[in-house]
Amino acid sequence: MQTTELQNIIIRKVLETDDISLLEKIQDFLNSLKEKKTYKLSPSERKIIEEREIHYKTEKKISNEDVFKEIEEML
Repeated sequence: MQTTELQNIIIRKVLETDDISLLEKIQDFLNSLKEKKTYKLSPSERKIIEEREIHYKTEKKISNEDVFKEIEEML
């Protein structure tokens, strides 16, 4: 079954129902999918990314050992 076929089947079923509770649950579920796609960085993650960007722009090298140490510290 193709995506468009499945979408059409679901749309038909949604249009046929009068169950407000079910429709609200479907809406909540679909809204939650959209929310899950966005990941918010923590302040420490943001700082690390900013530091890496500076290193990249200035072409400074970071050793693998240093990277592994930082990862261990974060965990």
